[in-house]
Amino acid sequence: MNATKLEEKQREIEAEKYRKEAEEDMKRIQEEAKEEQAKRKVEEDESEKDEKSYDYSTPIYNFKEDKDCSDFSNTSEATEFMKKSIAAGFGDHRLDRNRDGIACN
Repeated sequence: MNATKLEEKQREIEAEKYRKEAEEDMKRIQEEAKEEQAKRKVEEDESEKDEKSYDYSTPIYNFKEDKDCSDFSNTSEATEFMKKSIAAGFGDHRLDRNRDGIACN
């Protein structure tokens, strides 16, 4: 009889130890999840910040629309348009007549 009571007591001790370990593991997992969530929040905030700080002063071109030198305020603007148009597969819009790589000169 005494042996079974000792075995039962030992099982109770082991069960309590297992329960405590499980609780500690659960707390650790929850803390890790909170840390991961905080990291994601910071990354999202930085991403939104980067999107907001995007330089919208760069014009969005419609390369399908034919452009002439008079459509640009200066040579560098025309050259930028021409290079982007060529890269997009729309050609140089006849802006570089002497084929030196500089538009409208």
